Amino acid sequence: MSSGRRLLREAVVFGAALGISRGLLFLLLPIYARVFSTADYGAFDFMMSLMRALFVPAVLGIDWSLSLMLRDGDELGRRRAASSALAMQGLWGAAVVLTSVLMAPELAAALLGNRGYTGLVLVTEAYLAVQIVNNFAIAIARWRREPGTYFRLTVGYIACGVAVSVGLVLIGHEGVTGALAGLAIGGAAFIPVAAILVRHALARRVAIPDMLRSFTLGLPFAALNATEFMFPFLLRLALVSVAGLPAVGIFGAANTICLGVILISDAFSAAWAPHTLSGEHADGDTRRVIRLYAFVLIVLTAALALVAGPLVSILLGGGAFREASEVVGALALANWFKSVRQNAAMPLIAMGSTWARSGLNLVPMAVGVTLAYGLALHFGILGAAWGFAAGEAAGLALQTIVLRRVFRQVLDSRALACMAATYLALLALSRAAAPSSPGASIIVALILAAAFVGTLVLLRAVRPGELRDMMTAVNGLAASLVRR
Repeated sequence: MSSGRRLLREAVVFGAALGISRGLLFLLLPIYARVFSTADYGAFDFMMSLMRALFVPAVLGIDWSLSLMLRDGDELGRRRAASSALAMQGLWGAAVVLTSVLMAPELAAALLGNRGYTGLVLVTEAYLAVQIVNNFAIAIARWRREPGTYFRLTVGYIACGVAVSVGLVLIGHEGVTGALAGLAIGGAAFIPVAAILVRHALARRVAIPDMLRSFTLGLPFAALNATEFMFPFLLRLALVSVAGLPAVGIFGAANTICLGVILISDAFSAAWAPHTLSGEHADGDTRRVIRLYAFVLIVLTAALALVAGPLVSILLGGGAFREASEVVGALALANWFKSVRQNAAMPLIAMGSTWARSGLNLVPMAVGVTLAYGLALHFGILGAAWGFAAGEAAGLALQTIVLRRVFRQVLDSRALACMAATYLALLALSRAAAPSSPGASIIVALILAAAFVGTLVLLRAVRPGELRDMMTAVNGLAASLVRR
């Protein structure tokens, strides 16, 4: 199997796992949007972003250090390396979780101005502990390139958590605390299953040198993850300081509606990272692959923006959440910029320049948070969304320049600029047209979608021959999966 076909196959399998697991999490949105007020949903979304922010110091990049430790040596050495990294992860993660538990009242007061949220913070930290363990098992399957195991781990873990969470909210009437506690309890119940699925990849003994190596190798990845996981949290922190938890609830709901963009991004990244680090890609791969990937993703982003209004009505039921429809277009574009930026920089890790990638990530975070806070003061939630998008655009622009001049990694910046500009024109046209009847809205959306794709082809952001090649590859993969 060629490296390109293997990349596509792994992207599909990883995508299926992420699609189902994210789909299960997505089910929480229409349920909780109808059960919770905007303030309660804001508290839920804020605590989830807090958990992800705390995840960075708790994991410290040790899960990503496996990507380097499993590249060399024989099978026994790789198994010992995985066990040693697991031991290091357990010791370090336990210390961070215990510290955050002791600081729970102070965190509640500092972040939300009320120690009454201490219980929510404690439940969130319990979920963090569960997340650390299951994440490491998933990392083993990912870096060993075992899509089947990755699928079972990812889907099983989320399914257990979602089932218990919904049960506690709808049957137990436990509110936001029950929603978070359910995710923690369900995830904890899945840990024995995860242990069974990855035990073949672990040795019975650990080696202290490997434990220390996993720690030191993980540090640059921790710096990288700090910007990726802290950015969403800081955006919400800026928004809650300006407009309160109800605004965070609307912002978080709108961002969840962008699941399709985020899902494709995560699926591609899950396959692209091992592919890049394995050395299978050629020097010219990144430019073409990123351009084609960006095209596929911008088409999905445009489709999402065109149907934002009906989606919000269906998923959130209107009411106080109706304002979410105004920010979906901006958030979808922000996630497009973010995905292209992240995946385009992946070869830096293969080149041993992880610290450089981490440094480049500081730009979108600094610019995005600053603009989000300033614009939110004047334009509310919509301002925060466009601040997020502007920060990601600035980050991608600077990264493109640095990649070309310092690392000789050339992206098709003209094609990417055409995609972004055409998308902005699409947003303006869709707002200007905005027919009142549902039938006319569908017709206008179809016309705009066709014009959008046609414009990108005319601008040569993608070539007709490349579209035919993509369709051929997808059809071939579908046929092989059916035969299996």
